[in-house]
Amino acid sequence: MASNARRNRWSALWPVSLLTALLALCTVTHASRTYAGINGQQVKLSCPGMKQMKVKGSNNQGATSVWDQPVVDVGTTTNWWWKGDVDINWKDSQGGWHGSSCNVPTFQFGSDTVECKCGG
Repeated sequence: MASNARRNRWSALWPVSLLTALLALCTVTHASRTYAGINGQQVKLSCPGMKQMKVKGSNNQGATSVWDQPVVDVGTTTNWWWKGDVDINWKDSQGGWHGSSCNVPTFQFGSDTVECKCGG
C-alpha cells in the first residue's frame, strides 16, 4: 500500500520536476545578455545621401565583427554592440565610398549609442 502512495505522489510531481529541469537547462545554456550601454555601444552615422553603411571593429565580446546594411541617410547598428576603434565606410547616392573611424567607449551615461562623424 505504501508503494502505491509513493507512486501516486511521483506521478503527480514528475511534470513539475521535468519543467524545473528544463528551465534550469535553458538558464545555464542561454548566452549572457548584453546590457545596453555598459559593455559597448551601438554606432550611429548621419550622412546626407548615404545609401549603405559598413562598420568593422571589435564587438562587445572582443571579436572582430562587420555590420553591413543598406541605409537611407542615417544608419544605426541596432543590437550590434561595439567598443574601441571602429572603421566606418559608407556609400553615397552616386556610388562613391567614404571612410572614417570612430572611438566607441565601453561605457557612457545617458545613451547606448555613440554618434560618429561622416569624415571624408
